[in-house]
Amino acid sequence: MASATPRERLPAEPDLLVGLAGLAVAVVLFPLRFLSGQLFIQVLPPVLGLGSLVYLVGRVRAGESERAIERRRVGVDGRVVAGLTALGIGGLALFGASAGGRTTAFLLASGLVGTAILAQILFLDDDALDPGLVLGQLLALALVVRFTALLSTPGLIGVDSWTHLTDYAAAIQSTDSLSAIADVKYRTAPLFHVLVVIAADAIGVGLRAATYVSMGLALPLSTLLVYAIGTLLFDRRWALLAAGLFVMADHVIRWGVHIIPTSMGLVFFLGALAGATRLLAGDTRRATYAIVVAFGIATALTHQISAFILLVVLGVGAVVGSLGSVLPGDFDRAGSLWPVFALVTAFVAALWSITPYRDSVFALELLDTVDRAIATSVGFLNLAGSDPGGAGGASSAAGVPIDVAFADALGFFALFFAVVIGTVAVFRRRNATPATVTYAAAAVVLATFTFGLPLFGFTTFLPGRWYAFMYVPMALLAALGCRFAVRRLSPRMAMTGLLVFALVVPGAMAINHKGTPDSPVFDQEYSTYAYDETELSAVETVGATRPEVADPVYTDHPYRTVFERSGATPANMLAVEDGEIYHDTVVYRKYQSTGAPVLLVDNESRTRRVAPSEVCREDMHRLYANSNVTVCTGIDGIDGA
Repeated sequence: MASATPRERLPAEPDLLVGLAGLAVAVVLFPLRFLSGQLFIQVLPPVLGLGSLVYLVGRVRAGESERAIERRRVGVDGRVVAGLTALGIGGLALFGASAGGRTTAFLLASGLVGTAILAQILFLDDDALDPGLVLGQLLALALVVRFTALLSTPGLIGVDSWTHLTDYAAAIQSTDSLSAIADVKYRTAPLFHVLVVIAADAIGVGLRAATYVSMGLALPLSTLLVYAIGTLLFDRRWALLAAGLFVMADHVIRWGVHIIPTSMGLVFFLGALAGATRLLAGDTRRATYAIVVAFGIATALTHQISAFILLVVLGVGAVVGSLGSVLPGDFDRAGSLWPVFALVTAFVAALWSITPYRDSVFALELLDTVDRAIATSVGFLNLAGSDPGGAGGASSAAGVPIDVAFADALGFFALFFAVVIGTVAVFRRRNATPATVTYAAAAVVLATFTFGLPLFGFTTFLPGRWYAFMYVPMALLAALGCRFAVRRLSPRMAMTGLLVFALVVPGAMAINHKGTPDSPVFDQEYSTYAYDETELSAVETVGATRPEVADPVYTDHPYRTVFERSGATPANMLAVEDGEIYHDTVVYRKYQSTGAPVLLVDNESRTRRVAPSEVCREDMHRLYANSNVTVCTGIDGIDGA
């Protein structure tokens, strides 16, 4: 008798083992809530356990309920529903224009429109569901949400955008040469800056407008790649759901309004994954391999972190392919990701070995940074920031009330719940394919970088930048989780769960502070990273009147970053020591008394509001003032104008 193959020796139902493992991990992690009050540590283990439990309950139910669900789906004309939603999107655009930006009411209304689109995907019957109409609505909503922010905000949104446009891109445009950025790491990753300059010269507009016309459109349109990936994994309904969940995600919106190389890196990342998914689906033509390699090289020439994340995902896919003999699913027809992983890795390694960074090259500096972090910072629950996602993460900032932090992160928690169900469902033999297993493994690995390593104080890889990339496998797995609910849960439970999911996710994602840097809903807790005309006018005036070699001015974060990154003048954070502020030259703006300014309070960065008299003391000279901003100095011999 022939011996059994490794796959034949697998348990008859490996998904049940994975579900039980999820429950076990949740139980093991649950006590961490007693060691840390951090929101994600409090919430994610119970959500993991609940999702695993729901899967196990649905899995052991006798029979499937998909036909019962089909009888409850709505059979109205999809064109009529799409028309009504289109009216809502048009009204949303008019509302945003008349309100002058993304107000809280605008964001909530955008969430309702998003709910209407997800409801079409989930509840229209197959004959009424038109993928073209739904994708059109998703793209229209995405463009309205993003361009309402971009076009209503003077200047730029965010921090790094000022450096990339007013410094790097402007320098390239003025010199017509990359030598202008020869001493920075983007010398070998200039694709974003070069394309923005080309767009500006071709259209005849400024760099800001060129960025919005090019990259501002590219990222929302890349949602079509998520849909294309989804169609290779499951039916069009669930591919549409994955696309909808991705385009509505908070960090995806974030990089659509704070447009920097990360934004472009995400577009190329999606292109590489689309090609890799085709390989895993059995399309092993040379052109498919070439697509993955081409997008991988483009990613490396755009953004270092994006390239590293892509290498992680391709590496996971290559390893999963090597383990195909012991995994559920038919791996016999799948193409191998090892060749593309090796080629892209070799290109990235060579590129980083000549990339200038600080006083060394990027590759060596990265290794040194990792070594220093392990030696000096790593320790269990040694949280380097206020959340395990580190800088740029999705959870709460220090001092934010727990109810506000929970409301802010609710969209992620709801998505994570569906992802848990979908991840376990992947390992059911009938669902397992090389691509679905790869995306499940990739989601786990990306979550480890995003949440796991920061638990030990290791944030060298900037985990806050990983969320948008992690949302790609998460959106696909969440769609699979919703499909499982339709097929295995009782019709009443499935319909109720899907309805709550469609109601919660779009609105909760819309109000998350990472997706609203221009106008956070909880503006007393989270800083605003956009500025009005008076604030930008003050920056320009200070830059024009101060000598090239001058001591720094002191103001709040993030306002100080505009002074520095626009090249106006050196600027540091206002420091409060023993309740007093003592600096030679300070910049006060009304936001410091009404918003969420970050100051250095007793050598610790925290949100603290201050009165005008605390910043500009009575004994200081007034150098400049408009209706919002005042510049003061305590240096004798200087008088105000």
